[in-house]
Amino acid sequence: MNIGVIGKTPEVKEQNVNFMNVSLDELELNVNKISTELDAVFIMKEYLEQAGGNQYARVYGELKIPIFFIQSK
Repeated sequence: MNIGVIGKTPEVKEQNVNFMNVSLDELELNVNKISTELDAVFIMKEYLEQAGGNQYARVYGELKIPIFFIQSK
């Protein structure tokens, strides 16, 4: 499983999970590529405020993979 991470990569014990660092800009510019190369995207706590900007709403709607907002309230 390949998961894109915006922020600090989480530590997991599972060996079949590969994390790839992705920026919000990359996500916005490469929605189709990211949707085909990754299985999911995690947005970590330190990027939640920035990721909540209106300019990213379209991106989240266009992604064809799940996106998780880690430690959001």
